[in-house]
Amino acid sequence: MNPRTLRVLEYPKILERLAAHCAFSGGAELATSLLPSDDLVTVREWLAQTYEAYQLLGQKDDVSFGGVHDLRPLLDRAERRSVLLPADLLEIKHTLIRARQLRNMLTKLEATFPHLAAMATNIEPCDHVAAEIGRCINDRGDVLDSASDALGRIRSELRVAQDR
Repeated sequence: MNPRTLRVLEYPKILERLAAHCAFSGGAELATSLLPSDDLVTVREWLAQTYEAYQLLGQKDDVSFGGVHDLRPLLDRAERRSVLLPADLLEIKHTLIRARQLRNMLTKLEATFPHLAAMATNIEPCDHVAAEIGRCINDRGDVLDSASDALGRIRSELRVAQDR
C-alpha cells in the first residue's frame, strides 16, 4: 500500500494503539511493523487467526504471555560469546517453559483453534535447554555445585578447607 495513503489513514497511530496491548517488547515491535496486504488469501488467514485469538481470550482467561521475555538481546550477547549472567539464563528458562506451555495448550485445542494451533507448532520447546539451566542454576539465580564436576569439586575442597 502507498506510504502516503497509510499516513493519511493515520495507520501508524493504529499500530501504536495495537502495540500498547502487547505483553512484551517483541510483540510490540512486531505489531508496529505490520503492513496491510492486498492478497485475499493472506487477509483471510489473518482474519481467521485474529478471530480465533479473540474467541480463545473470551473462553480462557489464563492465556497470556506473562513470564515471557524478549530474548533477542541475550541471544545477541551469546552469539558474540559474551557471558550471560545467571539472571539472564533464568529469563531464558522461564521464557522457554512459558513457550512450551502455550504450545501445548494451543495444540490441544487444535480442533477449535486450528490456525492458532498451526502457529503454535512452530514453537520449538527446547526442553533440554530449560532442563540444563535448571540443573545448573536454582530459582534464586545461584549457580549450583552440580553445574560442573570441577565446580562441585572446588566448592567441596573450599568447605573442607574452611572447616579446618
